[in-house]
Amino acid sequence: SIDQGTVTMGEVLTVLPFQNTLATFKISGKDLVAGLESGLSQVEDGAGRFPQVAGLKYSFDKSVAPNAGRVKSVEVMENGAWAPINPDKQYLVATNNYVRQGGDGYKVFAEKAKDAYDYGPGLEQVVADYLGAHRPYTPKLDGRITEIAATTAAAEPAKPAESAKPAETAPANAEPAMPAMPSGSSDIAGTPPAVPAETVPAAPAETAKPAET
Repeated sequence: SIDQGTVTMGEVLTVLPFQNTLATFKISGKDLVAGLESGLSQVEDGAGRFPQVAGLKYSFDKSVAPNAGRVKSVEVMENGAWAPINPDKQYLVATNNYVRQGGDGYKVFAEKAKDAYDYGPGLEQVVADYLGAHRPYTPKLDGRITEIAATTAAAEPAKPAESAKPAETAPANAEPAMPAMPSGSSDIAGTPPAVPAETVPAAPAETAKPAET
């Protein structure tokens, strides 16, 4: 990978040392999905064939056996909007010459590609030109690849309901329960009697004295 900061051509060559060239070809939606299936067939092993994509997004479930339907959905960008891939439509694809010629298990591209051209510029130059044209470049995630979590966990068996216990019978020599006090009764032992407040008569208002002359 390339560290954060100024990117040099030497760093680009370090991550792309194979002198691959840009390749283009046309292929049906059906065969393109088959290529994705092949690319996901060794995802458990972290194999380098894992398909990184652009202009396309897909979801997959690795709990499914390899090449048996791991790809669950594929959409392509058309006229600024995502649309489900059409298995019968021909799509123009760009990759490198190694993958286009069937490398890393993408045999379907070698067998089914139409109008293939493997002699574009070097991949390292394509990357360097792109970074130079989009400086400063900030990597980001945009949800092109989604892994679907497996849903095969077995449900736990339900626990049997507990049997109701019979009510306990009081022994014959038990003391009888104290009956509840009637409503409005007070606890004589714990509550002091209420003392009525003393009423103080109001003082009569003084009569106003006549003003002195």
